[in-house]
Amino acid sequence: MLVEDETREIIAANEALHDIIDLSGSPDDLVGQNCEAVAEDLKQQFADPEGFITRLEEILADQETVLNEELALADGRTVERSYVSYQLPEGRGNIWLYRDITEQKKRESELQRQEFLFDRVQEIAEIGIWEYCPKSEELRWSDGIYRIHGIDLEYEPTLEDVIEFCHPDDREQIASFFNQALEGQETNSIETRITRADGEVRDVRAWCELVEKERSGETVLRGVLQDITTLKEQERTLRQAHQQFRTFAENVDHAFFLVPPDYSEVSFMNSATEEMYGVTEQQLRQDPKAWLERIHPDDIEAVRSDIEAQQTTEAEWPQHQEFRIQHPERGVRWVRSRAHPITNDDGVVKQIASISTDVTSAEEYKRKLERLQQYTSRLIDASGTDEAAELGVEAATDILDVEFCGIHLQTGSELRQTAFTDATGSEHFTPSTYDREAEGDPVSSLVWDVFETGDQRTIDDINEQSTLADHTPVRSAIVHPLEEHGVVIVSSLSPDAFSAVDQTLVTLLGEALTGALTRIERSKLLRDRERELQKQNDRLEKFASIVSHDLRNPLSVARGYIELAEEKGEKEYFEKINSALNRMEGLIEDLLVLSKARDNIGDGTECPLNEIAREGWTYVETGDANLQIADETPLVYGECNLLTELFENLFRNAVEHGGEDVTVNVGKLDRTDGFYVEDNGTGIPPEKREDVFEYGYTTNQGGTGFGLAIVADIANAHGWSISLTASSEGGTRFEFETGA
Repeated sequence: MLVEDETREIIAANEALHDIIDLSGSPDDLVGQNCEAVAEDLKQQFADPEGFITRLEEILADQETVLNEELALADGRTVERSYVSYQLPEGRGNIWLYRDITEQKKRESELQRQEFLFDRVQEIAEIGIWEYCPKSEELRWSDGIYRIHGIDLEYEPTLEDVIEFCHPDDREQIASFFNQALEGQETNSIETRITRADGEVRDVRAWCELVEKERSGETVLRGVLQDITTLKEQERTLRQAHQQFRTFAENVDHAFFLVPPDYSEVSFMNSATEEMYGVTEQQLRQDPKAWLERIHPDDIEAVRSDIEAQQTTEAEWPQHQEFRIQHPERGVRWVRSRAHPITNDDGVVKQIASISTDVTSAEEYKRKLERLQQYTSRLIDASGTDEAAELGVEAATDILDVEFCGIHLQTGSELRQTAFTDATGSEHFTPSTYDREAEGDPVSSLVWDVFETGDQRTIDDINEQSTLADHTPVRSAIVHPLEEHGVVIVSSLSPDAFSAVDQTLVTLLGEALTGALTRIERSKLLRDRERELQKQNDRLEKFASIVSHDLRNPLSVARGYIELAEEKGEKEYFEKINSALNRMEGLIEDLLVLSKARDNIGDGTECPLNEIAREGWTYVETGDANLQIADETPLVYGECNLLTELFENLFRNAVEHGGEDVTVNVGKLDRTDGFYVEDNGTGIPPEKREDVFEYGYTTNQGGTGFGLAIVADIANAHGWSISLTASSEGGTRFEFETGA
């Protein structure tokens, strides 16, 4: 404190002023000094020296009381100054009061800081503090409580208001909670809902306890209220995400589990994991590596090596594994696994998500394709249709593991079973032929429909096909066309026996069979063509031989008789010359017929056999020979002129070898399509029957040896088969099978 009179002479100062302001000497030394001069000397101790002096002058000029005015000192302290003007006996005076409030300011600053932090904490944590005095029924809220309820700070709440703010469904519960707390019972937190002033429903959590204030000894209920709406929404979102995750994980066919990098525990596994590995969740909880016991012995080292690699920082992700497991119920299964890392913000792997897929079917399909490829290679080397068909059945049995398989190749209007499984010949089946013309046979109709349309048919359950159910013992079947060759049929006594993979394999097998059969057929055609060319070459050689020998012989005879005729001029020599020339003319005509007969005839035209035979008979010197034509003779298609030559040569052969009174019969074959020509002559011995069709073969001194060779060539050119036997009367019988 410092007191001055109206002349500004200091009349009093105490020790406290000396402690606050750095004064020279004692407080008594200030008495009698001029206050304005002292202030000028002391102004440098203040943070704003000139401002300090100016303010003093303003106060003295106004003579108004000043209370608790703060001043900052140069050393960082803060002082509080008050001023009062008063009346002295000798006139007016001034009292200056200075108080060091540095520590007080620090405490106030800390308090403000704490209040600020408290407010921020309440705001950030969405909490508020409340206190209820049962005695006065006074309820006090912090700013956070007001924010939570969405009401102004001027609002004065009551306990009844608190209950009213609660959700109607929660009011009874919250009232009981408060009553228990007021009775001093220990209470835990409670979660409830409130309805804000704007109508929005919020989730809150409340804590409270009964406490006694230290100073007043008053008992109050003090608590905390937290807005947990966001937390609840996050929890609901998390629960929903977790439920979605579990639903997804439980509804996929893949095994899915989460483990730490060292596989020391199982954080999560779906039911597919248990099914795939044959290990229960309880077993894995007890021993997280129990699934390794299911790994096939040949694969376990590779799997362990991959697991060790996953625990290093050099691991390459994702990790791919393929191995076998020995399932306790399902046997050996192939599994393909992919391991993906789950890392923290620093990139450290904290968990591994493993997804495993049972690829047994794919592996089996792969191996079946490999076996099919092997069979395809064997089919390429097959030398005949029977061998190819047998290989096809073997492949179907091996690859598809089918009960029944048959391969049916086309022969005319029939699909004849060329190869079949052993079971196909059991009590359920006999080798089948499917006739296109068969009536009342729906199985044949089905098979022929597949053959003619070229569309594969799969029947899952024949019992559901009313037209087929009573006509076959099988329950399911696949019928696959082999293009123009036939069909392959696989079947089972069980319904739904064939999967989509089986259908694909049958298609692939069918394509391989078709390729093999086409190649075999082409190879056969090529061989037949080569044989035909060889035969033609043989004919050409024989023609050359005949021309060089048989034509040279009558020429030599004619030349000899010409010389004799020139010498002697007798008529008989000219007759012999004419005979030799006629011989040459006959040879030339036969050669022309043979050259025509070497070409295939094709469809030809209608040739009535009875008329053709009669015409051929007129071209032969038959003498007393007799021709008998049956009432029923077939109508054939071909080159009628050549057929006339055929009959002419047959009749000439009969007359020359059977005698002038021989009888020749022409008629229709009984057992198949075709006709016969037979006589009652001397016949041909069995050992000579193959030779008579050779070029130049004859037992007649004047014959050319071409007659029956011409007959054989004409028949072959029409696509007919010819056979030679003895007639019923011991003569010769020629049979021609025309095929239609």
